[in-house]
Amino acid sequence: MKKILYALVALSSIWMLAACSSAEADEVLEFHNDMVDYVNPRMDDLLELNDEILWMTSEEDALELQKNEIIPALKEIQDYIHSKDPKYEITKEYHELIRNWMDALSEAVHLETEAVEGLLAGTLTEDEAWELIRLSEEAVDESLKYDKQVYDKWEEIKEEYSFEDVE
Repeated sequence: MKKILYALVALSSIWMLAACSSAEADEVLEFHNDMVDYVNPRMDDLLELNDEILWMTSEEDALELQKNEIIPALKEIQDYIHSKDPKYEITKEYHELIRNWMDALSEAVHLETEAVEGLLAGTLTEDEAWELIRLSEEAVDESLKYDKQVYDKWEEIKEEYSFEDVE
């Protein structure tokens, strides 16, 4: 009888915890998990492609890989992030930081591609290309700042809602 009573108490505690979970907490956790499941593997793929570019001896081949694989993959990730429309303020704030991170990263890649393409095609002077590279580096710096803000925001959210990382 005691075992049944303990089981009922344990079950009711679980139900109470589930009932105490707010819609806001559910949304931000689901949003985060969706981002991790969708974005992280694609970013890993992009890092591998970037490594390939670093080892290429032909600037033309590197440019083609960037234009045909990296930029479309970034666009896909960017579109996915932009398609999200969270309801609650905490998720909206987190979403905005992630969106800004991806937009800055995408801008950096586009500027770099424009510089290399213009230089190779002869449509840009060396100074114009270097200016685009400088702007690309600024966009990378901006993306890194947003990346840090995304990390910090998630840490804040985890603390606020008592979320734990699961590996």
